[in-house]
Amino acid sequence: MAESTWAEEKKTKTYPKLGEDMSTDVLIIGAGITGVLTAYLLAKEGKKVTLVDSGEIASGATMYTTAFITKVIDTGLSELVKMFEPEEIKKIWGSGEKAIDLIEEIIKTERIDCEFIRCPAYLYAAFEKQFEALEREEQAAKSLGFDVRLSRENDLNFNNHGYLEVKNQAKFHPLKFLYPLAERIEAMGVKIFERSEIANLSGRKIIEAETKDQKIIKAGKVIIATYDPFNKPRQAFLKKGMYVSYIMEVELPKGLIREAIYQDLHSPYYYFRIDPRENSDRMILGGADHRVELPISKEKNFKDLEEYLKGLLGEGVQYKMINKWRGPILEPADGIPLIGEYKGNHYLAAAFSGNGMTYSAVAAMIFRDLVSGRANEWADLYDPNRKRKLSRYYRKGLDYAKEFFGGAVKNTIKY
Repeated sequence: MAESTWAEEKKTKTYPKLGEDMSTDVLIIGAGITGVLTAYLLAKEGKKVTLVDSGEIASGATMYTTAFITKVIDTGLSELVKMFEPEEIKKIWGSGEKAIDLIEEIIKTERIDCEFIRCPAYLYAAFEKQFEALEREEQAAKSLGFDVRLSRENDLNFNNHGYLEVKNQAKFHPLKFLYPLAERIEAMGVKIFERSEIANLSGRKIIEAETKDQKIIKAGKVIIATYDPFNKPRQAFLKKGMYVSYIMEVELPKGLIREAIYQDLHSPYYYFRIDPRENSDRMILGGADHRVELPISKEKNFKDLEEYLKGLLGEGVQYKMINKWRGPILEPADGIPLIGEYKGNHYLAAAFSGNGMTYSAVAAMIFRDLVSGRANEWADLYDPNRKRKLSRYYRKGLDYAKEFFGGAVKNTIKY
């Protein structure tokens, strides 16, 4: 997989491979943003924490994110109101708000320079007919007491037919955040091991985690914070859908589009962020998602994504292609992720959809409380073993072929 834009930030510290048996209070498997944030919060609770990864820190899904931090999750409010009670939806968006606050607080406390900024999030209509969907989103938001603003003003400076603004969301550079935070948690006593793949977990009261090199870590609790913790078809049934998203970095004229995070209403949707630079602006644009099983040409999808970009910018706007990569997405079955204890002393975080940064922080807060023996107001909502009614299944792209072949080219904006 091609390196993402974030790979420009080089890791200054490497961590050893596990070389001997050991014991710990909490073992965290997966050293992406979920694992590192969880280790940070648990270390502050006084827990003895060990963090392991099969590769290197932030070499998995975190490396390929677009790094939006927002309560505006992939499942729209007009869909959520069909699947969840109003109080549950308030908790979903409320947990997203707390996630932004947590990351901002850590950045300030640890004095991490990672380009974090609060900014608006915009849902925009790419076609006139999509404005009705924006109206439904606004209606759902207002019914729940959420502060949003619907507008038909042509002031976003790219082709659209109206937008819904949600203020006070955020974005950052994920590796400029994660690498320093990993060094902080090591200084706090967290043991970090790279290139130490866990091959087997056994036990309940005391869990034994065995690496591929037959080293044993004994732990009271294990948190699985990898991209895809389900490795058996039966476990995966009706819990997830594996997708790939196409992403490109583009250089735009400075000041062309306001700094913010953006998402349209296509299915699958397109999304982008604008980051000001000294003499130009950076756009990171993603979309054209599809199930990983589909035999689809990545070159074709990148071409379709660029056609979408041209339609977005309109005639005469010059841009420069800088980079292209793909990122993994694990979709939940019912619109929200799986976070919590799935069996005795075993915890997991999975199926974050396109909201990995937000739900990583939500997961860290849930794990901190559950491992410490405290109640958490979101635990039941995100419980991996929660009961799902048939009406609650959020099936992204029910017909896989229709999802793509009626997709990117057909969805290109035309005016």
